[in-house]
Amino acid sequence: MTDHDEKYIPAAGFFSLAAFYDPLVRLLGREKQFKTQLIELAEIQPDHHVLDLGCGTATLTIMIQHSSPQAQVSGIDGDEAILAVARKKVTRSGLNIQLDEGMAYDLPYPDEQFDRVLTSLVLHHLSAAARRRALEEVMRTLKPDGSLHIADFTASDTGGSHLAAHLFSFLNPHSHAGSIPLLAEMTQCGFADVQAEGHVASLFGKIGFFSGSKPA
Repeated sequence: MTDHDEKYIPAAGFFSLAAFYDPLVRLLGREKQFKTQLIELAEIQPDHHVLDLGCGTATLTIMIQHSSPQAQVSGIDGDEAILAVARKKVTRSGLNIQLDEGMAYDLPYPDEQFDRVLTSLVLHHLSAAARRRALEEVMRTLKPDGSLHIADFTASDTGGSHLAAHLFSFLNPHSHAGSIPLLAEMTQCGFADVQAEGHVASLFGKIGFFSGSKPA
């Protein structure tokens, strides 16, 4: 890590909830729908090297590999407990997926390694400064013409389910969900063709899709 004072927020807000993260997201977050849509928007090709940034328990990572069997898929997360769950899931799947421990804002990869970077419900965990560094790291590790594809909470007209919103705030009091100016931040970090690509509703609020590419 480059900044030891950056507070790390584990999945679901508490390290002790790692074992319950998958069922919680499935129950309240319409996980399969929005992750399938994120993969489709990324348009992954057979020869691509793909990174799942903040892979959590590797649900999205495994879905990416199933959808593109010939692609090279890696996942990275800073939560050791969550990665232990992820490694068990990858072993059970029989897929050849590399999982690494590391922070989004200090990626342990060389320049221009990935064709696609996907990230799901991760960036709202980060402070503005850490999120900017994470976007800069994605830019550094993307190949020219590679692209970043994000699914994360966005502003909602209704605020989502009142009960679910309170539950989410309790589980993760440090969240910036719904208040991140992602398109502006991506543009400031040098991404081109930055755009919002719709959203899906969940009990926690709207999950929006965002993308941008590294100029050739």
